[in-house]
Amino acid sequence: MRSAAVSIDADFFTRPDEQELVGPLATWLKNRVKAGMPATVREDHVDYVGLAQEPVDVTVNFDFHMDMRVEFLLGAEVAAPSDATVFESVVATGLTREYVWAHPVSRRSAVARVYATAILAARQPLLSRLHCLPGPEALSMLDDLDVSWAFICRSPKYATRATDAAFAKLKQAAGQGT
Repeated sequence: MRSAAVSIDADFFTRPDEQELVGPLATWLKNRVKAGMPATVREDHVDYVGLAQEPVDVTVNFDFHMDMRVEFLLGAEVAAPSDATVFESVVATGLTREYVWAHPVSRRSAVARVYATAILAARQPLLSRLHCLPGPEALSMLDDLDVSWAFICRSPKYATRATDAAFAKLKQAAGQGT
């Protein structure tokens, strides 16, 4: 079984149809935490970089944003870690071998356009290690991974009532909320 880390950014749950995944993800998280998996809850996604302890085979990021710049996908150098570039750093420094962006289903066509453009440009040597899956499909693969850590964040810049409700539910599932 491949080693993995999971990151869940509450901004994934911006749209009502994406909010349907909160319950299944919270259940998965609660079960894994009960089984001893550590979970970290933070406000900002950039904190992931400083908290990731060991390299993993796969990082699955449930997020509205890929947290990589289009310029990076088209071959630009890695940017300093920020909320918008978190996973550029994680991939480039070897903290993960493969990166899976678990994106909202509603973003499927935008994801396909950007990823296809990057493939055709063929200027990013790390592109073969970057993958995109709709959230429900990514959730279905979690039980086939040895997830050693979960990171949950709120991303205040994109917070709404719906994303804050999702964050509260995930925080509680992680054993860090009331």
